[in-house]
Amino acid sequence: MLEKLNFSLEMDQDMLIYSGHNIKTDLHAHFLISIVISKNEKFRIKNKDKTVETNFCIVPTNYLHEFESAINDHIVFIFLEPESRYPKLIKDQFELTDQIITFDTGVFEQQRKLLFKEAIVSIHTAKDFIDMILNSKSVFKIDDRILQSCHWIENNLDKKIEIGELSKMVFLSSSRFRNLFKQEIGISISKYIRWKRFKLAGRQLLEGDNFTQATYYAGFYDAPHFNRAFKEIFGITPFQVLK
Repeated sequence: MLEKLNFSLEMDQDMLIYSGHNIKTDLHAHFLISIVISKNEKFRIKNKDKTVETNFCIVPTNYLHEFESAINDHIVFIFLEPESRYPKLIKDQFELTDQIITFDTGVFEQQRKLLFKEAIVSIHTAKDFIDMILNSKSVFKIDDRILQSCHWIENNLDKKIEIGELSKMVFLSSSRFRNLFKQEIGISISKYIRWKRFKLAGRQLLEGDNFTQATYYAGFYDAPHFNRAFKEIFGITPFQVLK
């Protein structure tokens, strides 16, 4: 876990958790399904069509929005890894499409309080929270060829990854591979690779690397390249997150 005065970062194979305070972003869209929860006050999510205020919401992939938390309130973002069981379960139970799902104050209130029982929200606590709001713990099987590709990507993020070469490894045409990957994982192969690079950079920070070392190790050309890509996805700069 990476922990400072104003934020913490934790991750495993199923999710990445960012906890922070006083968060305000520009327009951005996440690659992954995310769950956003506040400890006390409602936060605000705004897109071109509407503004919502809530304590708890589920944000679909590619949902373009701005975010603003209440002053000094504790906010938790849970980004669900696309190859884990959680995205499929969330989509099925809450009928998640391309629009944000919000919950009225009081809905899942007890579960939300349990999430914040400790000062830092751990992976274990976050998984307990998600399991409590889900009716099912089913495991969904992903095509073995796509899983093989995901494992190869995870182990080669420090290299240039050619999608054409990946498709050959699993004996699929490039177009069939791209389509099957998105069907099975829920996001495009290019977005998946970029997300995994972000996560690797975060892991290197957890292990003590400085910012420049972490971004280079994760396969970004330089710090400006990482900064631009980061703001596109999260709506704020890495400096604003890590300050």
